[in-house]
This record gives sequence, structure tokens and C-alpha cells, in this order.
Amino acid sequence: MQITCALLLILLTTGACHRGGYRNCPPGVQSSPKHFQFSPDTTRAGTLNGKLIALPDSQALPNALVMIDSAHIKTTADREGRFVVTALRPGDHVLEVRLVGFHSAVVPFRMAADRGASVLGGVGWVCAIGPVY
Repeated sequence: MQITCALLLILLTTGACHRGGYRNCPPGVQSSPKHFQFSPDTTRAGTLNGKLIALPDSQALPNALVMIDSAHIKTTADREGRFVVTALRPGDHVLEVRLVGFHSAVVPFRMAADRGASVLGGVGWVCAIGPVY
């Protein structure tokens, strides 16, 4: 146990993480609304279709937790980073994305009354933990 803790401490202090082998790994991009692109969609009103990716390498984020705080809705992205949320009321909402090893994202958006929406969003990894694919 003591050796494992010492090794983890060395990795954390040297900036190394596991991403296809140990190497220097700068932390990923801090999440911000500019990394999420919302657009009108032809799906039914109140539907949000999404795809989540890791930044900067654009890998899918499987199993990411997706929450719409204003509607108290939770779902999980599939293995391709895709998710669907239905029955959103028109108006302002907040999309929150969480996944172990990645920066959390909190992004405001507006749902139109007459159509659905789609979102492509990216979050950066936290190097001390490393990405979880």
C-alpha cells in the first residue's frame, strides 16, 4: 500500500498520467460553453440529441453523466458518447456533463418551443487521473 501511494504521489507531482502508457501529459482543456455547439434539430420539440467528445483528441466519451438541472433529468452517454433527452420544456436550461477523469462542464442553453436541438460538446481530461475510455 505504501509503495502504491508513493508511486501515485510521484505521478501526480511529475505530471505523468496513463494514456496509452505513462508519459508527460498536460491537463486537457478546461470546459467552457465555447466547447459546446447547440443547433436546431428536426427532431420533436423538447428533444435534445447530443454527442460528447474528449478534448483535444475528439474521442467519444462513453458513460458520461448528462444532467439537465432545470428539469431534474439525468441520463448516461452510450459507448459512442451519444445521448438523448426528451420532454424538455421550452425555455432556459443548464446542461451539466460529468465523467471521472475529465473536467465537468456546465453549459446554459435555450430549448425552442417548436423544434428539438442537437449539441456537440467537448471536455478536457484531468491529467492527474487520466482519461477513462
